[in-house]
Amino acid sequence: MGRTKKENENIAKAKKDNKKYKSTVLENDETPRQLLTRSRYVFAKKEIQ
Repeated sequence: MGRTKKENENIAKAKKDNKKYKSTVLENDETPRQLLTRSRYVFAKKEIQ
């Protein structure tokens, strides 16, 4: 199961339980989702150039 799919499920579960979801924060103050999004942008940018 991919990380974002698992995170989406955890967010949905927290919402269902009326709780606030808190994502894991990495050493560089990014969440895994933010890191994945940023790295996808870098790869896409390199392909265009």
